[in-house]
Amino acid sequence: MEAALAEAQTDLITLELQADIAEQLEAGHEVAYSALATQEGFAVGRVAGGEDEVEGGYLIADDSGISTSQFVATEDGFAVLSVDETEDDVLVQGAFGTFEEEDEGDEDEE
Repeated sequence: MEAALAEAQTDLITLELQADIAEQLEAGHEVAYSALATQEGFAVGRVAGGEDEVEGGYLIADDSGISTSQFVATEDGFAVLSVDETEDDVLVQGAFGTFEEEDEGDEDEE
């Protein structure tokens, strides 16, 4: 039963990756994945983007807890969300902003 469940999960992950890659390519974007597993824990990450948008995230899990972050940036601005969970606490942080071009004529004249 455990082997069948593990195989089904692997198949599901493979299908999700294929769908994500196809979606990104159709949008004219590139996508990259990373994964690392050790005896202490594991980490996975993903970055995708093109000329109009860059987005990605990561998840790290080990004996101390789970840390995850997601971000998106466009020419208009950016947003970042991170969650760090330990046995004792959950910390959620976010940030967002816009990109404003500085006008050359706005400099103070002395």
